[in-house]
Amino acid sequence: MAKKSIDKTICFPGEDGWELWKQTQDSFGQDEYELLEKRELDESGSCEPFKDASHYAFPINSVFAVPIWVSIDDSALIKNLVEMQLEKMGLKPTTGTGQLLDYQTVCVVESEPSPESGEAPVKRSLILAAVLNPEYRHPLPRAGSKEFDVSARFLQMPGEHIMVWKELGRLVMAVTHEGQLEYFEGLTSNKFNSAAVNEINCIMLGLDGAGPVSGDFKGGIAKELSGAHIWLDEFDQSAKNELEELLGIKVTS
Repeated sequence: MAKKSIDKTICFPGEDGWELWKQTQDSFGQDEYELLEKRELDESGSCEPFKDASHYAFPINSVFAVPIWVSIDDSALIKNLVEMQLEKMGLKPTTGTGQLLDYQTVCVVESEPSPESGEAPVKRSLILAAVLNPEYRHPLPRAGSKEFDVSARFLQMPGEHIMVWKELGRLVMAVTHEGQLEYFEGLTSNKFNSAAVNEINCIMLGLDGAGPVSGDFKGGIAKELSGAHIWLDEFDQSAKNELEELLGIKVTS
């Protein structure tokens, strides 16, 4: 079956080093990926990424995820509100120390007021801003790629899930909602064990309740999730059971 070249190469942070992938399409238009080359981490836990790729995936640990609720749908005003919120949090990048990678709308939630108030329903949008971490000390390409995005957006993930995988020797996690990336964060653990489970649970507790993500989700973010998936070949099975018990959701691998 003939493959169609679409001139797309992706520099992606693999489990233990940088990977260079080539994307093609089969005769039915389905995407196929071929691993061209790998570079392993050195003793310092670092290595140079492929700088000649057309697309570049930023490691989760090199980017801050900042969820923000807004009550408007004007794109220009949303950008201003996002920048204002980042400034309040002390995360607004300054020249030479980082930059706003992007922001995307995760979902729109309609809040129902109480019958006594007589007010109309209010629509609020959950925006996920991604900001480069100026303290990230490992090599990142500065030019040459056509497109940049956080690594999680290069992966196909199920909706309403917590996903856990490894990048450049460290565990990372992401949360999805309605097919969109809702949150992501790097973990301090390099193995999926009880310590990693506790870290994931603390992150979810921080997002829930009065946290930044669950503000308009009835019952909290945990009620919105349908499961979790551990994207690793080898891990502690007892940790999987522990995560399932702590979060009250089905955990697969």
